[in-house]
Amino acid sequence: LQEENETVVPRLFECSNQIGRFIASEIMDFTQDDLDDDDVMLLDTWEQIFLWIGNGANEREKKDSTVLAQEYLNTHPATRDPGTPMVIVKQGFEPPTFTGWFMAWDQHLWN
Repeated sequence: LQEENETVVPRLFECSNQIGRFIASEIMDFTQDDLDDDDVMLLDTWEQIFLWIGNGANEREKKDSTVLAQEYLNTHPATRDPGTPMVIVKQGFEPPTFTGWFMAWDQHLWN
């Protein structure tokens, strides 16, 4: 079991190969507007890792993001449980367990 951490702040990373190589960049003080529909976004809520797949994300980004998420857990300085659930979320099909981490979620943003 993971040790309870009451001061967990969710972290959002943009995972992209737009510049020719795959990189993950952390987005501070994120909102729904930070979700880039051309990329994959990794949301770490401590209890779960969400991989949000934007409609324009390419196959390489999808594959590399899955590998990155596992490496992120395995190398996390807080000795995270490697069995932490990873949830794939497709743009437009976000469950409340994902949208609840964003202030004022707009379900019509991408319509």
